[in-house]
Amino acid sequence: MNSTSRVTWASTALLAVGFIALLVIVGMTFSLAKGAQADLNTAIAARNLSTTAVQLRYGLLAAESSQRGYIASGNEIYLAPYGTANARAYQQLQKLIDLMEPARKTSPATQRLVVIVDEKLQEMDTIIGLKRAGRDDEALSVLRSNRGKGLMDEANVFISSIIRNADVELTNNVEQQKEGLFGLRRIILISAVLILLVVATSLGMLIGFARYLGRARDEVAALNSDLERRVQDRTLELTAARDRAEILLTEVNHRVANSLALVASMVGLQSRAAKSDETRSALSETQTRISAVALVHKKLYGSG
Repeated sequence: MNSTSRVTWASTALLAVGFIALLVIVGMTFSLAKGAQADLNTAIAARNLSTTAVQLRYGLLAAESSQRGYIASGNEIYLAPYGTANARAYQQLQKLIDLMEPARKTSPATQRLVVIVDEKLQEMDTIIGLKRAGRDDEALSVLRSNRGKGLMDEANVFISSIIRNADVELTNNVEQQKEGLFGLRRIILISAVLILLVVATSLGMLIGFARYLGRARDEVAALNSDLERRVQDRTLELTAARDRAEILLTEVNHRVANSLALVASMVGLQSRAAKSDETRSALSETQTRISAVALVHKKLYGSG
């Protein structure tokens, strides 16, 4: 595997790791966001339940205070808030039942609370009715029986339990949200560090590969320069050898031409010195042939 292939493979692997880390961040973010939304809904439900229980107790206390003020003074003005408080108590009781029903929190205790609230409101209506009818002794007798106080104390126990459980659930829900956010921050931090490592490693690999390419380019340039120098030196050597060969060939041609001319002259001298016509004719023909060869030789080495 060459350097390019290794860099390509490593870069692909690092990008895959970074992409997986990004998918983990996105997936955990969606998961935690969904959980946070569920926790938020639970927290809202717990807060509404606690608020409704508090409003129910406030309605009962307001109705009881109005009823006792009327019994003690006989002044109808004390009953002005009674009807509103009574209606609020019934309204908050029904709302409390509705809030506890979807979460399947309706239990015998809740059913008992409904009975207690109903009996407490009926008991207050009875006392007010006796007072209005002028039956003060009966009204005071019912009031002093402490049955209403017992019902109110029992209602307070149930309401306080509902408020306490709602507060505990709200607190636990807030803690869960904090843990979820802490987990999300931790995952984001780890993934960010991983992505930074991937980016840094990829950048380091790219820088190293660029340096490797630079060194290889420099080596190729040096080899090309050396090759060009060697080719130039060899060309100069070949040119010098060619020039020497041409000079030598010219010298040889001159010597061959001179030798042919010398031979032709000697044959001519011998022809003139011969006494026989037949010998002179043969030597003359030989001289002519030697001259013809010399002429052809001159044409050949003198032409382009």
